[in-house]
Amino acid sequence: MFDLVNRDSMKISSITVFYTRNLFDAFNSGLIFTSIYAFYVREIGMSPFQLLLIGTVIMVTGFLFETPTGVVADLYSRKLSVIIGGVLIGVCFILTGSIPLYSVALMAALIEAIGDTFVSGALDAWISDEVGAERVGQLWLRAAQLGTPAHWLGIGTSILLATWFSYQVPIVLGGALWLVVSLLLWWVMPETGFVRPQTPLSHAKFSLRPPLQSALDTLRTGIKLVQTTPLLLFLFTAELFVGGFFEGFFRLYRVHFLTNFTLPTLTLPWIGALDEVVWFGILDALSGLLGIAGMEIALRKLRLDQAALPARLLLIVYSAIILCVIGFALTRYFALAVITFLLIKFLVELADPITKSWLNLHLAANVRATVLSLRSQVSMVGQLGGGLGVGLVANFFGLRIALALAGLLLTPLLVLYQKWAKDNKEVVDRA
Repeated sequence: MFDLVNRDSMKISSITVFYTRNLFDAFNSGLIFTSIYAFYVREIGMSPFQLLLIGTVIMVTGFLFETPTGVVADLYSRKLSVIIGGVLIGVCFILTGSIPLYSVALMAALIEAIGDTFVSGALDAWISDEVGAERVGQLWLRAAQLGTPAHWLGIGTSILLATWFSYQVPIVLGGALWLVVSLLLWWVMPETGFVRPQTPLSHAKFSLRPPLQSALDTLRTGIKLVQTTPLLLFLFTAELFVGGFFEGFFRLYRVHFLTNFTLPTLTLPWIGALDEVVWFGILDALSGLLGIAGMEIALRKLRLDQAALPARLLLIVYSAIILCVIGFALTRYFALAVITFLLIKFLVELADPITKSWLNLHLAANVRATVLSLRSQVSMVGQLGGGLGVGLVANFFGLRIALALAGLLLTPLLVLYQKWAKDNKEVVDRA
């Protein structure tokens, strides 16, 4: 099927497959997730705690399976790992949409998380093998640009299908597309750059011990580095609170809109009244644009070469986030809830690149990957604790109090950033 002589032609084919797969990924994301939370609340009747428990299952499963599933990509085939992951994700959403039961949704979340770990890393490794590591950054940037309109198309399709049929239809359709596209990759996805280990897999000593030991060694190295570097210890402490806020707030804001507000009905000519999920599509599209604006401001306009400046900026940003979250949680007006939510999304997207740029600026190249990986694990710990805590509060005291609590989880950051800015007022710290 592919030119086995002309290597350049195979690279072009690999790029085409990469872009096409990511377009379907972006489209399916809009198709499924625009409707799935309304499905969880309206059809299954999930409580806030049950909703956050699904997120917990996804995080814990991802944490446990990330390294073992990497064995498939490293020992046998990146392509096979991507296909297995895509098939599992497709099965997950077909099950979720077909059987509106909480037990099924919980089991499907487990399947989805395992599927994500098969794709995670393997897709990056595959395209790096095919085109060269030096071109991957440019390809991902272009894929993100192409994916934005595909995502919006998925949002629009989800709204129409939910309006005409039910919430289940876009979820099942998205799962079916995931399944079909992943299976088609077996025939159209080239794998020319990967060199399989010389010992055939059937005769290899297949053991999870080496990758798990490697992961533990990386963790120990990262912990030691963080303990001996004041800036890293400071930023990782902050990450715990940020993770707790993220999981608690972003899992529940849709439920807040659905249960505490009467969403205005929008109509279109020849289509009629649209389903309420149209508002999640609108919020998703608008927050995406604001996120792009936030990242551009942070990356192009801000100077982060002084130790105190990032702390001052983040102090202002997180103070504004806390106020907006409390306003979002307590307001009774739909328009004000929309405005405060969009402000929260903008400020979050502003804070993230400031933090990442600050962290990378003070990291040596030889430890950067270790530290960034450890940062993700620290965030996950915060998400587990904060998410379950906020979910329990929501069950006993209501969504408004739980969302306000999620915002208040960020208040320790104000003390941390203020102290760091004061202690490093005129210091350029090179950790």
